[in-house]
Amino acid sequence: MKHYVYVLTDNNIPFYVGRTNNLKDRCYKHKWNLKRDFEMNVIDTCDEYDIPFLEAFYITSYRQNGYKLINNKITTNTYYSCNYNTTNKNLN
Repeated sequence: MKHYVYVLTDNNIPFYVGRTNNLKDRCYKHKWNLKRDFEMNVIDTCDEYDIPFLEAFYITSYRQNGYKLINNKITTNTYYSCNYNTTNKNLN
């Protein structure tokens, strides 16, 4: 099954990196929980095995580049769904 790593942005500023295997459902849940406008862009895709490590890589990368993400922690030992895609599709 394909998994995605995505970034949520507000005015082109990244504020959250996540992972999923169902982009539409995850976008809906973010809209419900965050109650704010954002864009959801896929930044990578991979298989289930690699997804936790790829998500952690992107969280670390964005933070090292000065972005203040709202992610509470980096989790590499539990499963969340996400993908790896460089096409940056806007799902807003």
